[in-house]
Amino acid sequence: MVSKYLHYFLIFLTFLIGSVSYGQKFGFNELLEKSPDNITVFCVPNNDQNAALLLNENIVIKFKSNNWIFINASPLWIQKHIEDHTLSDYYFEYAPPTALADTARALHFVDQVHSGDAPLESSYTGMNVIFGIVDQGLDHNHEDFIDSNGNTRVLRYWDQTMVAGPNFPQPYGYGNVWDSTEINAGLCTSNETGTAHGTSVTGIGAGDGSANGSNKGMAPDANLIIVESNFNVGNWTLTVADAVDYIFKVADTLGMPAVVNLSLGTYFGSHDGNDPASEYIEALLDEKPGRIVVSAAGNAGAKGSFHVQNSPGVDTSFVWLKNNPVAAIAPNTIFFDLWSDQADATFDFALGADTPSPSYIFRGNTNFYGAMSSIGVPILDTIWNGTNRIATIEVYTEIVNSNYHMQMYVSNVDSTTYLYRFMTTGSGKYDLWSGAWLGYNNFITAIPAPAVMPDIVYYVMPDSAQTIVSSWNCSEKVVTVGNMRNRAGHIDNNNNPYVSADTTPPGKLSPNSSKGPSRHNVTKPDITAGGDVALGSGPLWLLLNPAYNAVIDSGGMHVRNGGTSMASPVVAGIAALYLERCGAANYQGFLDDLHTTGYTDGFTGAVPNNWYGYGKAHA
Repeated sequence: MVSKYLHYFLIFLTFLIGSVSYGQKFGFNELLEKSPDNITVFCVPNNDQNAALLLNENIVIKFKSNNWIFINASPLWIQKHIEDHTLSDYYFEYAPPTALADTARALHFVDQVHSGDAPLESSYTGMNVIFGIVDQGLDHNHEDFIDSNGNTRVLRYWDQTMVAGPNFPQPYGYGNVWDSTEINAGLCTSNETGTAHGTSVTGIGAGDGSANGSNKGMAPDANLIIVESNFNVGNWTLTVADAVDYIFKVADTLGMPAVVNLSLGTYFGSHDGNDPASEYIEALLDEKPGRIVVSAAGNAGAKGSFHVQNSPGVDTSFVWLKNNPVAAIAPNTIFFDLWSDQADATFDFALGADTPSPSYIFRGNTNFYGAMSSIGVPILDTIWNGTNRIATIEVYTEIVNSNYHMQMYVSNVDSTTYLYRFMTTGSGKYDLWSGAWLGYNNFITAIPAPAVMPDIVYYVMPDSAQTIVSSWNCSEKVVTVGNMRNRAGHIDNNNNPYVSADTTPPGKLSPNSSKGPSRHNVTKPDITAGGDVALGSGPLWLLLNPAYNAVIDSGGMHVRNGGTSMASPVVAGIAALYLERCGAANYQGFLDDLHTTGYTDGFTGAVPNNWYGYGKAHA
């Protein structure tokens, strides 16, 4: 047991010695302690004060959007200039990333486009179009990515996981790039190892089927640019935006239109397409025609109720979170991510604790705080029951563009069986996300009757809406793709039939496919494509190991995969065919035509909806 007065003294002392400073973001201190001098991707508000500082400090500006300036800097540099108030603010995001086809060609009428069937006047295969992939890498030695002359189809390979190689791309300042000449000469040391995600995604989108004449992708003659993403870096979404910028810039130098596929994302974030990475990507799309970005919606459709939306009223409403003994940040902790429009951040909040069934006894709560009362300065508080400490909380708040953002971290829990209630009163509106499947906390959906616990009439029931991943996936300018069953099964490399235990019929939405809408009620996904039980090019490390024969098809060169990650490159490949026909088309034209020509059936129901979007893609 910790003395209540000693605890308050320690909190006071923490503020006194300055270890908590203005502008602190959740997770930034850990980065500062572990890698103070490592160059990291940041963005800072686009204002005169920050522009003057960057000029004075000779910091290279990679890109400017309306609200942000995108730079590289060390965490120590950021901390120094925040503390001396020469930097007005910075963006740091705790939002862990996730890596989110013969049959697919038939399901989406791509074979007819390859053949040039009427009413088309010619065939289209992605010739003279850039197909960009940001993913976990690519096995560029697979024959599906080598042309008939024995040359690589990969024009550039940027490995972002390297700190700074001899050929790091400017102005990004990290990683290493190999061009096609170096790849052909065997000088590229990067490849997809340990995973098969990026190779499968690329194969479905643009494999040419030359390995064994089967499983050709949607745009088999497209030129490839590969960016291997670093999933272990701070501000990861900004590195993805850098990758999109890089692909478009290379495409410009080659005089080709480009589509970029993003089969990756994060389940935390504003979910409105207005975060800095989205703003960066949207500005690139608006910059000129001949650019399209396609993304996966996510695979959380069957993960249950990990979202809460609430419009607080005069009475104190609440939702319960359950302790997680194996939480990602630390065992027996609670964490959630909350977003609101700034105009709606008019509520007060506190954290309380209740004993579980059958008693449901209220044990105490922290003070109530106004949502806007402590922007940029962490709130530290404790739930007490008399002199017994129930739990401690840290609350981090910030304004991101016109959004209010809160992250709450609860530790030092007195009892792992307690139900921890996030309590709000006042007015406004918010959305929050957590989920034990993500490594955080489940919300309680089985609640007592009012006769057992009268306060339960103010309970906010969690839901399974807005399971879509955040950032660019929620942008109105980015195509977001849902996942339907591609095929029932196939013959594996042991010559055994594979039939999925999931009995979802081909053409029906996968239960795992994430649903919309965005936080601002934009219909998402935009369209649906075949992803589950898809066969795409496999990395050689996997194909050459007999232990994986059960996931390799009978031809020995393609692997079974699934999810919206595999549905997204189907639509990205269709976008490449679209850009081959009209290189001056823009993202809006493609979105409009995709929406208009999406086809429906008994599975889709009336469209648009937040399951299938505008139906199934029709190339």
